[in-house]
Amino acid sequence: MDYRRKRRLTFFTIGLIFLLSGIEYAVILPTIWRYLQTLDAAPYFLGLSLSAFSFSGLLAGPLFGLWSDRTLGTKKIILFANIFEIVGNFLYFMGYSKWLLLGSRLVAGIGTGAGSSIFGFLTRNT
Repeated sequence: MDYRRKRRLTFFTIGLIFLLSGIEYAVILPTIWRYLQTLDAAPYFLGLSLSAFSFSGLLAGPLFGLWSDRTLGTKKIILFANIFEIVGNFLYFMGYSKWLLLGSRLVAGIGTGAGSSIFGFLTRNT
């Protein structure tokens, strides 16, 4: 595979992760409180659910960054992280309990850890 095609595919996967991360702001944040209310969750569960996403991203970010620095590859890491985003978002929409919503936010947050890999790729190429 030539260099240009590899680079285009990498930029495509970067765009894909930013698209999937946009679901967090466009769909999840405006709907999560009403969703938790229908499941009879206590008000503190809103804070737990929102912070679970950031907390798992905080833990996954350095791991994805280390993986990216060791392998100097970005595309496979981003696609792997996208799996967590997709599964977490499907679990969110399937949510039949407040605990599943909390778990779905934890799983989806792992996918945001790929941001460190993306910024490492951009830094190496500029």
